[in-house]
Amino acid sequence: MTTTRFMPLDRLTRRAAIAVWLTDAFARDTVRPADARAPRGTVSVRVTGQVIGGSYLPFHARDPNMVIQAVEHQDGMYSLTSQRLTPGTYRVAIETEFYRAVSPMDVSFPSGDPADPTLLVPTPVAGVWSPLALEPLPHYPFPPEATLLRGELCWPDGSGIAGATLRVSSVSLNTATVGHDGRWVLYFPFSQSNATVTVDITYPASGLTSEQQATLPSLPNTVANVAIRRGESVALPQTRLRGRVLTSAGLPVKGAQIAVDGFAMITRSSQDGAYGFQFPLDQPDGSVTVRVRLSGGQEVVHANAAVMNRRTTNAPDTEFTV
Repeated sequence: MTTTRFMPLDRLTRRAAIAVWLTDAFARDTVRPADARAPRGTVSVRVTGQVIGGSYLPFHARDPNMVIQAVEHQDGMYSLTSQRLTPGTYRVAIETEFYRAVSPMDVSFPSGDPADPTLLVPTPVAGVWSPLALEPLPHYPFPPEATLLRGELCWPDGSGIAGATLRVSSVSLNTATVGHDGRWVLYFPFSQSNATVTVDITYPASGLTSEQQATLPSLPNTVANVAIRRGESVALPQTRLRGRVLTSAGLPVKGAQIAVDGFAMITRSSQDGAYGFQFPLDQPDGSVTVRVRLSGGQEVVHANAAVMNRRTTNAPDTEFTV
């Protein structure tokens, strides 16, 4: 197989057992020069163990001091030498500071091509080796002139809708993936002008609890009339209601159940008695009924708690005689 490569790589792979090529998706998508597309921040590429008979055996189980760390080269390329690798299947892990997690990859060394035994990661397609693009996390150091749309996408209890994706069709350069903390970021071309856009949302289809499954029908697939401004970072916050659960003596109540009529999921008060309830991105201004219940069955109902679209409002304190 003939593989298209950069010249520096030809010299690199003559000494490498495994070569890994990574690129910064933001730099690539905003058409930065090729020599400026290497990942930013701390990046670790290493072999963590071997796959034998379909089972993964980490190196540390045999030798706590065994580490096979890749050497970093220019343009986002990393190499692992063959000195400690015998033919077999190995697990390659990539850990970064500013990018979405990359799933570990099981790769077989050598490549199977006697003329070119170096194993290339990712696998070349039609003889062309392309880098693995790393998607920026919300805390990525975007340049000041970047046009961004940021936000959170959470279940009512405040946990992130991990695996959900957001995109502005034909406008945003990336598809944002929601993390476990609920945070996401979309970036746009530097030439992007001020605009009002529609954000498309896709929710995960598996790995959900029964409460989350019951909540999905109430969540929007699109959010219209979202403003973006050239050269600015604009927030798209969720509507949020927060409150406190206290005893009549003013002490915090932990673990009280908070439900809002019309929503399947609940949340609970924390150690300091505080709680937050997250509403869908399309939640309109209005009022909702909040039910606060203790484990013993005591309940207080707030029938007209005010909520405001994409803002955080406070519910009245809930007091129990305990």
